[in-house]
Formats: sequence, C-alpha cells, structure tokens
Amino acid sequence: MTVVSPQRYLGHKVLQGLPVATLAEAPLLLSIPAALTALGGLCWKAPSLSSRSWQLLQPYLYNGIAIASTIRAVRCFFNGSVLSGLAYLVCALSTSCLADRFIYQTRVSPNRHVVFAGSFDPPTKGHEAVLERLAQQYDGVCAVVAVNPSKTYTVAADKRVQWLNQVIEANPALSRVRAASCEGYVFDFAIQNGIGTLARGMRDEKDWWDEQRLKALNFLCAPQVQTHLFTADPKWIDVSSTRVRRAVQAGETIAPLVPGAIASEVAEAYL
Repeated sequence: MTVVSPQRYLGHKVLQGLPVATLAEAPLLLSIPAALTALGGLCWKAPSLSSRSWQLLQPYLYNGIAIASTIRAVRCFFNGSVLSGLAYLVCALSTSCLADRFIYQTRVSPNRHVVFAGSFDPPTKGHEAVLERLAQQYDGVCAVVAVNPSKTYTVAADKRVQWLNQVIEANPALSRVRAASCEGYVFDFAIQNGIGTLARGMRDEKDWWDEQRLKALNFLCAPQVQTHLFTADPKWIDVSSTRVRRAVQAGETIAPLVPGAIASEVAEAYL
C-alpha cells in the first residue's frame, strides 16, 4: 500500500504553520486553550464549524501553534525547564493532531466496504483466500492493483485487473468483490470511492512492524480511513507472487500457487 512520505507530510504542516508561528512566537496565550480544545477533539469529535472560511483557517492556526509550541519546548529543555518543555510538547502534539482532523475531514460514508490493495503480480491462491475472507466480513470488497511508478512490472496493470476479474467470476465466494487499479495513494482511492477501510495482511513479525508503521502513517495522512490488519492464513503463508514468478522461470508447476482460472495465462506471461 502506498502512503504519503513523512517528509511530504511534515513539509505540508510546516508550510501551513509557519505564518502563524512567526506572528505568535509567544504561544502561551494560545497554547492552553488550544491544548484543551485539541484534547477534546481527540477524545470526542472535532467540532463542525458553520463558517467555511473559519473552517479553512483551522489547520493554519493549529499547525502554527504546534510549531511555536515546539520551539518553546526546545528552549525550555535547553534551559533546564523539563516540565515546562513537556507541557509545550504536549500542546504541540495535540494541536498538530487536531489540525489533521480539519485538513482531512472529507467525509467517508460509513458503509461496510473495504479496499485490499497489492501488486497482484500475479494474483495467487493466497490473494484469493484473503478476498474470500474479506467477502465474509464486509458487504463489498475492492481488490485494487496498486501501481508504484518507481517499480517495473512484467505485466501491465490492466492485465492484472483482468486476471482478478477472471478469478472473481470463477469463484462464487467472491460475488462481493470487484477489481480496479490505482496509480495514486491508496487511501485517496478509498476516499474518492466512499470506502472507509483499508485491509492489510501480515505474515510474520517483520510484517507486523511494517504494517503498524504504515497504519500510523495512514492515520496521520487520512485519519478518516481506518486500517484493518489481519494475520495471514498459515496454509498460504509461503505463497507469494514472487514465488510464482520464480517457479515459472524455473519451469516448475504453479498449479498449487495460482487460481486455476488464470494458471495457463500466468505461466505464459512470466516465461
């Protein structure tokens, strides 16, 4: 799954917050009520504002307070005022989080649909098992072929979407699943399609740590989209697209690895 990089995320916040931080380098008058408001917004729900202009101003105000409070926190730490520094740091973190709630407040309909993204290069029986599992838990599942511009693929995204559709058509358990492709950020795709959940599978401890990091970044960049993490079925834990490609190139059978509906096409495509 593709996410916004930390550099882009932090750069966006700094650009938004610098004007206010420059004007209000003494955030004491603002930080206390802002921190209380932010904590309230995090514990309950960010207030809906009637004025559109005031609503648009919120991220700039809160990011500005966050930056100014961070500057104050650093100064306090250098001066030996640890408690004051921690207080300013809490203010900075809380107001930064509240700013995110205003930036990314695009409404996602509360439906029971989920996005499961991957390269699907090619789709495997492991992918099919995951889609079956999600189809049992959600009203609709969107299997998204995520295209990373920095990667080179042997098979075009359109063809991989076609393979997914063939797998879906051949399996009655996948009647709630549809296939699509996405060249941008997956959470943007979810928002644009009114889907509020991303599903991610984990095979081992390394995957767990990686997915927790991605889950946190996704929350920062699109807090209205949830991430559903689940453990992979042990039966398919060793099945991967990479293994399929290597098996084809080695002249080995891929019948145990790939859905029968696309096995012959996959074997031919990766020769």
